[in-house]
Order: sequence, then structure tokens, then C-alpha cells
Amino acid sequence: MVLPVLEILADGSYLSEIVAARDNCRRADPERVWVIEYILGPRGGDGTVYRLITTLLDPDQAPAQELAALYAQRWEIENTLGEIKNHQGVPGLVLRYQHPRGVEQEIFAFPLVHHALRDLMYQVGPTRATSTHHPEPA
Repeated sequence: MVLPVLEILADGSYLSEIVAARDNCRRADPERVWVIEYILGPRGGDGTVYRLITTLLDPDQAPAQELAALYAQRWEIENTLGEIKNHQGVPGLVLRYQHPRGVEQEIFAFPLVHHALRDLMYQVGPTRATSTHHPEPA
């Protein structure tokens, strides 16, 4: 995607413009956007640069670093919901409870079960199972 730099902001992000795919050559009816480039993970992660493009144009209203962190959290949530849907038998789910409080409880149970399963997977995962480190007996 061509993202021309129109103005570089103090935090290193920049203002640009995008156009509909059909107008790419003519660049007709451009929409002004704010482009925030960042790398996920501790100390630069794997080096993959991600781009967040938003129509919010005021860095004082929503600082770039906060938006990037929120966007990463959003994808954590999306991935979790996707795993719940595909691996906990949720497609075609019919909730058992007829009362709103019971439905709410059942819905909250899905992410709790997901995280419990993930914790268990981590505890018995291959990196832990094949570890050569054995703690000293107490």
C-alpha cells in the first residue's frame, strides 16, 4: 500500500492519505490518515514492523504509543475469541440457561476455561517437558 508521508509528527508517526483500490492510480478522493509504525514484543520483538492506520488525527487526543498498545490488546482478544469459537465447541452453540444471569455466567465461563486450558498447556508444553534443569530437592 502506498502511504505518502505528508507530515512527520513529533513521535515519529506521520500523516498520510489513502484512496480506494480502484482509485489508486488516479489517487481520487484521498482520505487523510495517521500512520503509526511499531514493533511488538520486548526489546523489539522479532523485528516485524506493524502499521496502524487510523482516521484519528490528533496525537494529543490518543497518543501513538497508547493506540499501538490497545491495538495489540485487541488482537489478543480477537485471537482468544477465535480459539474459543473453533476449539471449545462454540459454533452453533445454544446456551443452556434461560435467565439472563445464567446466560451471563455461561458466557463468562468460556474465556475462563480458555485461559485455564492455556495455562495447563504451558505447564505441560514441550519446552517445559524437555527441560534438562532439575530443581534441587528442598
